Amino acid sequence: MKKIVMTMLILSSGFLIAQKSPEKLGMQNKDLPKGIEEGSKVANFTGKNLQGENFELSQALEKGAVVVYFYRGEWCPLCTRYFANLMDSLSLITDKGATFLAVSPEGNAALKQTAEKAPKGLTLVSDVDGSIMKMFDVDFYVTEDYQKKVKTMLHTSIAEANQQKEAVLPVPATYVLGKDGTVIYRYFDYNYKKRAPVSAIINALP
Repeated sequence: MKKIVMTMLILSSGFLIAQKSPEKLGMQNKDLPKGIEEGSKVANFTGKNLQGENFELSQALEKGAVVVYFYRGEWCPLCTRYFANLMDSLSLITDKGATFLAVSPEGNAALKQTAEKAPKGLTLVSDVDGSIMKMFDVDFYVTEDYQKKVKTMLHTSIAEANQQKEAVLPVPATYVLGKDGTVIYRYFDYNYKKRAPVSAIINALP
C-alpha cells in the first residue's frame, strides 16, 4: 500500500512540475525572460491609450506611484477573470493616488473589448511593437505548439490578435513603481495561472 501511495505522489509531483515548465507555457528555454528586479529604476516610456492619447510614465509618476500590469489578452479566460477581479479593486489603488497601467500586446480592436468592461481610472495601452514588454523583460516568442493549442481550444490566432508577424506574449507580471520610477514591488511567475494578489499590490503602494 505504501509503495502505491509513494508512486502516486511521485507521479503527481512530476505532472505538476511538467505543467509549470516553461515549454508547457509556450516558452523556449533559450528565450526565457527574467523580468526586472525590485530596486531597478525604470526609464521613461510612452504609449498610446485607446483614445489615441499619449501615456507618459514620467507624467504619471508626478502624481504618485504607478502599477504596471502585463495583460496577455482578451482571448485568455484566466486573464480576463483575474483582470475583472483587479478592476473590482481599482478604486482602492487609485484612491492612494496611484495610476493603474495595463499593457497588452493586443491591437486596439481586441483591447476595446477589455476597455468596455473596465471602470474609469484604468489606463490601457497597446504594446504591439513590444517596446514596453522588452523594457521590463517580460516578453517571449510563443512556440508553434502553444499557438496551435490556443487556436484549437480558444479559436484565436495570437499573432493576428496582436497584429504581429510572430506571436509574442508577456509573462503576466505586475510591478509597482515608486514616484522616482524605482520598482518597489514585483510579481513575476512564468505560470500564467498564478497572479499577483490584489492585497499585495495595494499593500505595496506608498
